[in-house]
Amino acid sequence: MEGFFLFACGSDSEDEIIDRFAARYGWTVPEILDLDLVRMSGLYTTIRRETRKREAREQWLSMLPMMASKVLKFMSFEEYYDQVSGRNIDLRPDEEILAEVEAIRKEMKER
Repeated sequence: MEGFFLFACGSDSEDEIIDRFAARYGWTVPEILDLDLVRMSGLYTTIRRETRKREAREQWLSMLPMMASKVLKFMSFEEYYDQVSGRNIDLRPDEEILAEVEAIRKEMKER
């Protein structure tokens, strides 16, 4: 059965996966084991995404007092989440980014 969990969820820890499904959906072990591969994989992806977002929110909240006292620059949770999740990575080709940088440099020199 562990090979199934490894293939469906990317983890071979059967107990961890069952615990996450039970906590998130309130399902029993037989209900979880009756899931087909595609459904289990999709649901587990959702669970992992929500877990990462919850953990990022907890980290952001722990930094909030330092942001309020201006020890750290304030950033919204969405900005923080973009930063820690990698959603803010620019996926354009290098040449396009470098051309934009060069255009900004030229503009700054002209001022």
